[in-house]
Amino acid sequence: MPTRYIRRSDTLGSSDSRANANAIFVDSDDDQLKFTTGTSGTTTVDVVTESQTQTLTNKTLTNPLVTNAMIAGGATLTVTAATHAGKIIALDTAAGTIITLPAATGTGNVYKFLVTVTATSNSHIIQVANATDEFRGYVVQDASEATAPNIFWASDNDDTITLNRTTTGLAAQGEYFCVIDAVSGVFFVQGYSQASGIEATPFSNAVS
Repeated sequence: MPTRYIRRSDTLGSSDSRANANAIFVDSDDDQLKFTTGTSGTTTVDVVTESQTQTLTNKTLTNPLVTNAMIAGGATLTVTAATHAGKIIALDTAAGTIITLPAATGTGNVYKFLVTVTATSNSHIIQVANATDEFRGYVVQDASEATAPNIFWASDNDDTITLNRTTTGLAAQGEYFCVIDAVSGVFFVQGYSQASGIEATPFSNAVS
């Protein structure tokens, strides 16, 4: 990618006596957004790197190269809007991943969860942060290609999704859940999972 920037004199004419503004450009060596400093314009500074965000004139710039990065869930993860909204969070631990959502305040933030490691013990769990918040929505659960999938809807006060490796979800690779901070106190859920045995709802009221 070529380096591109505009000098003030190029647009206003060489007779204009005002100094050139610092140039903002994309560095062709590393594809990073940078700006020049110093009177000679020879020093360059990163505007934002792959691992940072910076605030420029009250606007936050995040490097677009990492916008869709997968985030590891680990054994436990407390989700925050600033770090996780719009991202895909991996349920990636064989001993199960427990996810705790932020409080539902109606921000419209979307949190996505994908099982990338099949649990071999315990469960993959997605739960709310308090006794007030709850889920609305559904999970489509398929136990066999020979039978039609079941659709389980969240009941009043349900606040936990549990993939128990059998009846409520296999906790297997490819199972996926989209959770939206819809209105204050409510998350909307759309999910897809598999199951074995006598299928049962993955929703429950378990957060006290």
